[in-house]
Order: sequence, then structure tokens, then C-alpha cells
Amino acid sequence: ILPPLLEALAPSEVSSKLIVATLRTLILIVDATALDRPRTETVDGPLRPSATASIPGLLYTRSVVDGLAEILAQTSPSSTVHQQISLTAQLISKTCREEHQQRMLLNAGILELLATKLAGIATSGDSSLRAAGADSRPPSRDALPSIYLADILEAIGTIMQNSNYRTARFLYSPAIVGVFPVMKSTVGFEGMVPSFDSYSASQGTPQGASFDRLLPRLQAVQSKTESSFSKAFPALGSFSAAGEFARVSSYSDLQSQPASRTISGDEFESPIFMWLIHVARRGQGHDRLTATWVLSLLKRFSDAYPSDESSKNRERALAFLIVPLVVKMIEEATGGGSGSGSGSGFPDQKPKTARGAPNPQDASDARRILERAPAVLAALIDQSAALQKAAVEAKAITKLCQMLKRSFDPVPASSKPLWSPRSSSSSASASASATLQDPTIDPPSSTLGRPGMSPEILHALKVREAALKALAAIADKEDQYRKIVIENGAVACITDSLLPYPETAGDSPDGNPVPVLIAACHAARSMSRSVSVLRTSLIDYGVAKPILALLKHPDVNVQIAATEVLCNLVLHFSPMRDDLIEAGSLKTICEHAHSANPAMRLNSLWALKHMVLTAPNDIKVSCLEELGTGWLVQAITGELRDFSHPQKERSQVSTPIGMGTPNAAGEQVDLLNAVDEPSMDIDDVTSSSDDEDDEPMTDSMGSLRRPRQLRFTTASQIRARLRAIKDTEQDPRLRAERDDLRIQEQALDFIRNLIAESKSGACEMIDHLLDTIGRTRFFDIMASKLRPK
Repeated sequence: ILPPLLEALAPSEVSSKLIVATLRTLILIVDATALDRPRTETVDGPLRPSATASIPGLLYTRSVVDGLAEILAQTSPSSTVHQQISLTAQLISKTCREEHQQRMLLNAGILELLATKLAGIATSGDSSLRAAGADSRPPSRDALPSIYLADILEAIGTIMQNSNYRTARFLYSPAIVGVFPVMKSTVGFEGMVPSFDSYSASQGTPQGASFDRLLPRLQAVQSKTESSFSKAFPALGSFSAAGEFARVSSYSDLQSQPASRTISGDEFESPIFMWLIHVARRGQGHDRLTATWVLSLLKRFSDAYPSDESSKNRERALAFLIVPLVVKMIEEATGGGSGSGSGSGFPDQKPKTARGAPNPQDASDARRILERAPAVLAALIDQSAALQKAAVEAKAITKLCQMLKRSFDPVPASSKPLWSPRSSSSSASASASATLQDPTIDPPSSTLGRPGMSPEILHALKVREAALKALAAIADKEDQYRKIVIENGAVACITDSLLPYPETAGDSPDGNPVPVLIAACHAARSMSRSVSVLRTSLIDYGVAKPILALLKHPDVNVQIAATEVLCNLVLHFSPMRDDLIEAGSLKTICEHAHSANPAMRLNSLWALKHMVLTAPNDIKVSCLEELGTGWLVQAITGELRDFSHPQKERSQVSTPIGMGTPNAAGEQVDLLNAVDEPSMDIDDVTSSSDDEDDEPMTDSMGSLRRPRQLRFTTASQIRARLRAIKDTEQDPRLRAERDDLRIQEQALDFIRNLIAESKSGACEMIDHLLDTIGRTRFFDIMASKLRPK
């Protein structure tokens, strides 16, 4: 059914109404196939491919993606065209999950087209959502209405996700810079300070001060220069020396406190941060959810390149304005957090319309918030002690634990089947007789497929995954937060979430899919970072057994997540360590250490170095034999050789990573030594390391890309920043070098722990190691590690 539908996505050849109907049909098919899941046919058999996996393979082809770009490139005041754009954004959000799909959309110019639509909404949309200074501009008749804001933000976030480079391409796209100029004081990559003053002035764009009115007044963290003038009279409510927030009783108290400086737009990479905060505070439902999600993605990008005080002020603004808002969304979606609830995190009371009837749209928004808001909270507070503290003070742990526990409640029976003029028995008999009488009917083709899981079960699993992600982020650093999680009874649910689908599950809802397993592993890892929790609650609820089983799960990402948990469970003070080693975990981890996956090798070595610390010598010898001396030497010396060789000598260096990589046109290019074209614009960025005659590498933006209008004095700085970000993220040789150095570090730690003092004595292991590797060879390797490159 899909090929003829996908062929209809061509605005130049197909009528507008037919495209709208086609997009709606595709979205319904995607939603329906989301209820399918892979199943194992035999105990050792492969996963049966699901319908969910087959759709992206047909959708993400060059011809179809170009058709989607053509739809998004339309500029018309027609409501039908606006529906096409909205439905296309929804289709992207529901199907784009893999890295290659995100890159395909980026190269086709779709991210830039979506950025243009967002900029149009920001300047011509609802007055409550307009960017600062947009009131002075004449409204565009072709701009997308603000009711489609959530769909555009959702699609943008889907493409940007898990990539600093794609986030930078969005942040520095001409349409976004035209509405949200990069601030003058923004610290650029590697010390560069891009300034858009000349471009902003020529376009009549308001400067950063105009955006400050979008936010309430919040006291900023004082820099060292500012604090030197106010030591005698420190401002009330300022940061303490530890960087924690002063306690305030309300927002009005916070805003009324005297301050020497308030948080302004200069603290952010771009004014779009402030606009998204404004949208989140003024919007409702899906608008608020998507605005906070995109904000969390932009925060991740800014955290990767932080400035001194600005990062603290960004955290301060998010801690007071956004984190409590996300927690409030969760509380409202669960019906205020009271009552027993029903059906895996459903609201306690169905939303009502003005006439008292149930409101399906509000119920749908509540389900979406329960499935997504905890994950957004996790992304916001990740690796930030200040934001984690703000989430805890907003009572997030209690609400998340309630959600997690309710996701295990019995799911209510699915709705009754649609009315039919015949009974089910008569319909079945009539269908059977018709099939027997008509020889042209093929029985297999007229038989329905697997029923899949019910929407209620799918909703429960999504809620469970999101709650686990949020709890893992909150409990990542502080032991006191882990104790609150334990007090709320969530450890038992974490253990239950570590159980996969049974190998002969059929259509049974028991067990958890891969995303829930990975989220549960992350929650268990955060909880296992506490010595007291490791010795009490994790033992009481039997976390070790399901983790051991997940080490052999068919999905490699589940294996990696389980190995991360095992790293903490086999520490020398863990009571579970001996039982795990006796159960065969050492042999399994040694096998994983030989994996081609760098993350698997890294985490396996990390777990092994914990296993051998203070272990008896027989276990150490067994571990060394399982790993193999030759493999260990290779891990220490490094799979990648010296990077200082000239280009001609590099071809003689043994490396598993090929330098010739096909670009979008299928041409072989050298990723390290590609050079810029003289006429390259802001979006065509490459890595350039010398002036040799290598083929240039460019990003193909597709035939629909419009000429760039962004020409100002800092364009070269932006190109350089994008180039550096892209090389750091995508260059396979640089990535392989980083992975290799991390593996070398863990391999050296493994040897250190192998010969460390233990009850069996260290001398025997030292002699065994030197005899196995060779004394001269061992010390030559150690000496090479001390030499600078």
C-alpha cells in the first residue's frame, strides 16, 4: 500500500487535497504500526522484522524526501497548503529515528525549510508568541499560522536530536539569525566572538536588549569583576560560594529582591532561547511541551561549548522558569497526582468541555504529556546539579515514582468493536463461504495481520520509559535524591522494568521493549552509584539477576546499557560481586570486550577493571586468559597509529578506519584533507587541514535550496565554527581516535588493578603478567605511553 501513497507526495503533479489525504493516511498507518513489535520465533532465532521498521525504509529515499521538501517549500496563504506543511512535519516527527535519516533530511534542506517556517510564525503569528520587535514588521500573508507551531518545533527537534552539528545548523540558519541575531557577547568556538551587529542593523532587527522583556527579572550570577565591587554589600538572593540557589518563597519575592545585575539575553547563545522560554510560559499543552523539548536540545548544544558565568545564568533561568513548569505539566496531566488512577498513568478524571462532555483533544494532550514530559525533564536536568535540585524542590521525584508505579497497573479492557449488522459468527461464516465460492480470492492476502498490542499498553510502556529516564537523571549525582526514590518505592518497579519480553511471548503484554530496558538500565546505574543503596535496596530487590540476563540480549544497545550497570555492581565493596562472577559474568564481559562496537569495548574493560581489583589471583589469571594477551597489548598500544605522519605515509599506517568515505553524490572523499570552495556559503562546511589537491566535500542541500542571503563580516567565523563542530562529531578518524584513547585508558587501569595488592599477593601477578607479555616488551609499551606525540 505504501509505494502508491508515497508517489502522490508531489505538489507539482498532484492536487492539494489529495496530498492532504495521502499524508493523513500515511500518519494513520505509522500510528497503527507503532502497536506492532518484534518477536522472537525461537529461543535462539532472530528478531522478526516488524512493520514499524519497514516504513522508514520506503519513506526515507531520495525521491520521497525531495517530495517532502517540495511540500515544505511552498509559500501560500491557502489553508490546504498549511495543512500539507503541518502533516509533513508530523510525518517526519513520527518516523525519523535513525542518524542516516536525520542526515538525509538535513542534506535535503528540510531543517532549513522548517527553520524558515518557525521564523515566520515568530514574526507573524499570535501576538502573544511573537518575537521581540516583530510588531514593527508587516505581517506576512504566507506565514504559517501559530496553531501549527508545535508541529514545526517537533519536527525541528526530531532532526536536531543527538547532534550538536545539526543543532548548530538550525541555530545559525539564515532565517533564524534574521529573527534571532546571535548576541554580541556570545563566546564562539575556540575563542571566536561572532557578532551579527552589522547584519542586524541592516535588516532592522532589534538588538539583544529588545528580547530581555520576554523574561521576568532574575538576578544574575556575578562575575569576579562584578563581585569585587559589591563584597561589602552583597545582593540579597545571590548565589552562594557553592553555587546553589538562595531560597525564595515565591516568584514575586525573587523579582523584588535588589540585584546589581539581572539575567539578560547576553547570557544565551541566541535570543531564541528567551523566545522559547516565553512560548513555554505563555503556551499550553503541545506548544509548551515542544518548546521545552527544543529548549533542552539547544541547552545541550550550549553546554558543549560553555562560557564562564553565562552557563550558570542559563541554568538559573531554566531552574526558576522552566523546570517547575515541566513538573507542573506532569502533575496536571496526572490529575493533580491524587487518587489511584487507572490505566498506567492516565489522568484520574477525563477533561471536560464547557458543556461537561469529555474533551478528546485534552485527553490526547494529557496522554502525550505523560509520555513525553518526563523525558524532556531528563534532558533539561542532565548533568546539572542546579537543575536537578530545582526538580527535586518541585517534588518531581514523588510524581515520577507515582507515574512509574501506575504504569504497572492492570490496563483496562480495550474499547468494544465497532457495530456491525451481522454477528461475529455469521460474519465469519459468510466470509468463509464467500472465499470457498470465489476462486479468485486468495485467503492469505485477505487475512488480517497480527493484532499487536493495545494502545493502552503502548501508552503505559511509553510512560514507564519516560519516568525511568527522568529518575535516572535526577538520581545521577546526589545520594539524598536516591534515598527519596527508595522511600517512594520505585526500586521494585526499576527491577521489573529490566525484564524483557519472554522469548515465546506471542502477543502477551508481559515484559518490556528495548527502549524501556535501556531506560531501566540507566536508572539502575544511577541508583547503584551509592554505596549504601548498592549494599541494601539493590540486593533486596534482586537487580543483579535481570542485569546478568540482559548481557546476552539480542540488541547490542541493551547489552551496553546492562554493562554500564554491571560496572557498579562488581565494585570490590559490592556484595553482589562474587555471585555475578560465579554466574559467568566474567566470561561474558571478556567476550564483549572483543566487540567491534567501541562503546561495548570501553564499558566491558571498565567492568573488568572493577572485577579484578582485590580479586583472588585465580580470577585475575582467568580474566587475563579470557581477554588474551595479544588483544590486551593491542588495546594498550592503540588500534590507531601515530597521527603525525605526512599524508603519503598515512596510507602505510595500519588502521581499521577507512579514510575514503562516500559523500552524498557517492564520490570518495578524504574527510581530513578536504578543502573549502571559494564560493562556499555558510551551510557548505568542510574540514581543511592542508592545501593538497583533494576533492572538496560539501553538503548537498537538494535542488530546492534557495540562494543564501546571509552575507556579513562574520560569515567566515560561523563557517569555521560549523566546520569544527562537524569534524568533531562526524569525522570517522577523529571519532575513532577519541574512542581508542578512552579504551587505552581503561586498558591501563585494568593492568594497574590486575597487579594491585590483594589477599593472594601482588608479586605473583606481576611475574605472571611480565612472563606472559614479555618484560622488555611490557616496559617498552609503558615507556611509549609517557612520550609526547
